[in-house]
Amino acid sequence: MRIGEKEIMELLAQYNNADNKQDVYEKFYLLEKDFISYIARKHFLSFQKEYEDLCTEGAIALLETIQSYNKEVKLFQNVLYTNILAKMYDYIYREVFHTSKHYALQMMKVKKAICSIEADGRQLSVSVIAKESRISEYTVKTVLTIMKHNADTPYDLPYETEEQQCYAVPEDTCLKKAYYTELLSRINELPADSAYIIKQKYFFDQSIKSIASVLQLPEHRVRRAEKEALSFLRKKIA
Repeated sequence: MRIGEKEIMELLAQYNNADNKQDVYEKFYLLEKDFISYIARKHFLSFQKEYEDLCTEGAIALLETIQSYNKEVKLFQNVLYTNILAKMYDYIYREVFHTSKHYALQMMKVKKAICSIEADGRQLSVSVIAKESRISEYTVKTVLTIMKHNADTPYDLPYETEEQQCYAVPEDTCLKKAYYTELLSRINELPADSAYIIKQKYFFDQSIKSIASVLQLPEHRVRRAEKEALSFLRKKIA
């Protein structure tokens, strides 16, 4: 059973003042366990084998949110939802797709396109997949290379020209993971509101209007905070 913000604030106060924080965390976890399960099932329905691991990631995100929550940022549950989802996605990118966030997202699009093409009885090819998924042929070939390397596709796609037989070489996965880790680290250095804005807009495609509504701030202040946060990140990850 979910609880309201007032009860959450009381539990947070208990956690911050407790000698045995584990006991308070366990109370928190029992109250949020169903919420974590809901997120795992809603957003990762096709990853049933990873369900338990995703819930574990959600429990870790809960602890991290409790430890880092800034009471000046309202709606603990929204912050928790964002953090749990980010943690679960990071697990899928790292442990299932073995690649960066960018290519993992493209991989999902390619898989969906392949299923749609097969369902229609059409011939599979790089150009057809590119058109169906609305991404470039270069990216499709790169994604197929990653999938083939991970033994993640049974498809031996035909090519329309000799040029297409040369797969694009993907960027070094280790470097991309390091960059992503560094980016998240720098985002967490931002003020709480700014970090929330960046994560919501660029990780979850939320609009400025919806972010402003959650933070209860004017839209122009959200845009200004976004601009300042992006400037900070560019300097730190130049």
